[in-house]
Amino acid sequence: MSLPARIKHIRSQNYRWYQWGPRVMILVGREGCGTYDVPRPRDMWFRHENGRIRTTYDYSDVRALNDGEWRVFDSQNDGFEIVIGYWPHPDGIRSIQRSGLDGRTEQRLFLRWFVWDGLIVAEWFGLRRWLYYKGLHATVNAKIPFTCQAVPPRGSGGYDHWHCELKRKHKGEHRFRNCTWSAGRVAHSPKAGAR
Repeated sequence: MSLPARIKHIRSQNYRWYQWGPRVMILVGREGCGTYDVPRPRDMWFRHENGRIRTTYDYSDVRALNDGEWRVFDSQNDGFEIVIGYWPHPDGIRSIQRSGLDGRTEQRLFLRWFVWDGLIVAEWFGLRRWLYYKGLHATVNAKIPFTCQAVPPRGSGGYDHWHCELKRKHKGEHRFRNCTWSAGRVAHSPKAGAR
């Protein structure tokens, strides 16, 4: 997705001025079906044809010639795991049959995919991934400026990323959306207008 399209998407979301995390995730994330995920390299399918290796990033090419000879370099688990194997599985299972690299040509192809498509294009030498996780952390923590920002005590049933959204120096229990707490346990306490 182009940068102007990403900016248009950000503007359509009507984020508040302090919600910078989702904006960063949209700007640097890997676009996939309307969501923005962790940057990782695109899957590369390849096969041997007439003594040469044919490669594609388009799954429709694989489906058009689905004879079980396609292999794939697949980045999974937010890019921390790489799977190499045949796609689709010869037994008809919708998974990858893992395999190794066969010869120097496939090793060079893998290095090109891993270094160029992965480290340089997809991750910008780690900068894009670092920015994405900073945005994700800010989105999960969801701190609202000029509020109490107290967190539930450990073992109370709350989470460390819950920050009290009431005004500073408020009286009574702390509140994060529909949950309240003081010194004891977190309780579900719906309030009209609470998120």
